Amino acid sequence: MKKNRIILALIGILAILCPAMFVFVPSVRTSYAYVDDQSPTVSEIISEGNVNADLVKQLFIQLVGSDDYETVLSSATAKKSASEFSSANIIVSFGNMNWTAVYLSTAKDLVSAGDDQVILTLMLSSATSETTQYSTWHPSGSGGEAWEIPTAMYSTSHVRSFLNGTQYSVSSRGTSASSASDISLTDGTSVQNSTFKNFIDSYKDYIITPEAVSWQETQSAYTSSQSNNNLPNDAWGTMPNDHFQNANNNYSNRAHNSDWNKDYIWLPSVAETGTSNSATDGIWALTPQQRSYNNVWLRSGAHSGTYHYGCYARPT
Repeated sequence: MKKNRIILALIGILAILCPAMFVFVPSVRTSYAYVDDQSPTVSEIISEGNVNADLVKQLFIQLVGSDDYETVLSSATAKKSASEFSSANIIVSFGNMNWTAVYLSTAKDLVSAGDDQVILTLMLSSATSETTQYSTWHPSGSGGEAWEIPTAMYSTSHVRSFLNGTQYSVSSRGTSASSASDISLTDGTSVQNSTFKNFIDSYKDYIITPEAVSWQETQSAYTSSQSNNNLPNDAWGTMPNDHFQNANNNYSNRAHNSDWNKDYIWLPSVAETGTSNSATDGIWALTPQQRSYNNVWLRSGAHSGTYHYGCYARPT
């Protein structure tokens, strides 16, 4: 990759089709999705395969108050959250969709190799109109969280397949499962939403995946948010059992735990978004306006309980 290039990490927000099961619910500010009617503060930055340099400079100014790349790189190396940007609630038009800027950082391994790479993480600024399930099945008895493929594992979830067309877990018993042997993986190509498929096909050369992002490798909801526990799926790397409700809620050693780190679009986590409107809550330290989504899926799994799926965000 060339030096002096800004790349993007993207996350989607999906509305919920919630089964009648218990879920852990972080509390967030009330209001629907995010401001659907807010105009972009930076117009379409990539058009017909060409990056608009003037608009990128405009974006730099809104992020750090300067269009000088070395200033941007310095801020990215130190990391900069949404609440610290020079302009609040930045909206970038990218791929004919509006995204809000949430975090400025650098690539995990490339900087030490001398190939400086600034990463701007963008969150879809409004929830999709579609709803989808986190998982299509639940365990019918106790102990399901200890299975190799739990119902709350994001990497094998139906909701991830909706975004990326990846394989997801199904049960031979339909919507329930009595043992780990009931669970298998199935192809998710037909499940992927066409809008996200077309977007990824068109813009993946401008997007970096989580495997190159250090703060996603070992992030902790206990450390970065007001959660009392670490949560499954937040980190794609290996995590100690410390601060998980129990060892079974730590998916680090499960075969598919890190699969999602190669995705171009992914759901946010509790560690990233936080659970309150505190200016320091969550890695991204989102503004109250950015936290105003309502009933949308997060990738975080619930901290305990056999019947839990994933976490979702709803108004207080």
